[in-house]
Amino acid sequence: MKIFIIGSYSGKNKEEIIKHIEKATEAGKTIMEKEHLPFVAQSMFAFWEEDTDMKMIMKTCFDWIRDCDAVLVLNIGKKGGGTWSALEVAKKNKKKIFRGIGEIPLSK
Repeated sequence: MKIFIIGSYSGKNKEEIIKHIEKATEAGKTIMEKEHLPFVAQSMFAFWEEDTDMKMIMKTCFDWIRDCDAVLVLNIGKKGGGTWSALEVAKKNKKKIFRGIGEIPLSK
């Protein structure tokens, strides 16, 4: 399965953002060990917001979610934030939603 990781990215400072990236990256490695294809937007788009419109980044993420088979929800930010929007896109497009890494089976 192609699995998009939904989780917080933004933070109060650069260190908090890096912690979010690391958490998503570790989940991506576990997904890969289960022989699935992870999509870790947190690391792919790390610090792009410094010179790229966030709406464009989010649109790209939503397009990737539509292309994936499932999503993994790591943590979810405040209501109305990007993580909530990403989860809504997954639901609307009837994607399998995993709420924990342990729910993801080994690939067949």
